[in-house]
Amino acid sequence: MSRRPRGAHQAWRRAALLRARGEARLQAFLNAEVGAMRDILVETPDTGRTPHFALARFETAMAPGAVIKARVLSASANHLTVGM
Repeated sequence: MSRRPRGAHQAWRRAALLRARGEARLQAFLNAEVGAMRDILVETPDTGRTPHFALARFETAMAPGAVIKARVLSASANHLTVGM
């Protein structure tokens, strides 16, 4: 039987708490971006990054390498949806 080092359970619990708090902060940030106009660096035809490095997904294909101005239409758990 393997034994965890003393205090490992507390460290795992704290790590889980920090991950949950980080996910909540990310969701709050993404939700606050809805409606804003942002410059987006296009990385692939369907994704890019905002100046805050938030992942953005496009409604239509874009040219990689371009910087476009787009409105944030909605937020999901891990990305923004943007449109022209």
